[in-house]
Amino acid sequence: MIEKGMTPPPLPASEPRLKLRAVLGREGPTTPLSSDGALRRGVILTFLGLGLGLGYLVLQANVASLGDSAELAAVVGSAGAVVAILGLGNLVYWRVARPGVGLTAGDTSGPEIRADAVDGGNG
Repeated sequence: MIEKGMTPPPLPASEPRLKLRAVLGREGPTTPLSSDGALRRGVILTFLGLGLGLGYLVLQANVASLGDSAELAAVVGSAGAVVAILGLGNLVYWRVARPGVGLTAGDTSGPEIRADAVDGGNG
């Protein structure tokens, strides 16, 4: 474009992400993250974290036969915990951010709390 003597269009100044999209040549505004995307990421990350946790358990069980793999087991276990917590955070976000779904003042779909359970049954 510049080689032909044309001036490039000005970058949008409203949001940095829009600037990046304009520089990369992508048109249109960015879309916000959807709650369905959070569900997908949450499930994937949670099970990936559980898989890494399973790998940690396997490494711990075979530490004598594998030699010096205690450091590897610690890294795999730590990574599994972090990834699983990120996945659970996405699942919580999905549950909270679903449009039109949530607990309102008149919503009785939540867990039932009985009066005798609150005061310990001494009432």
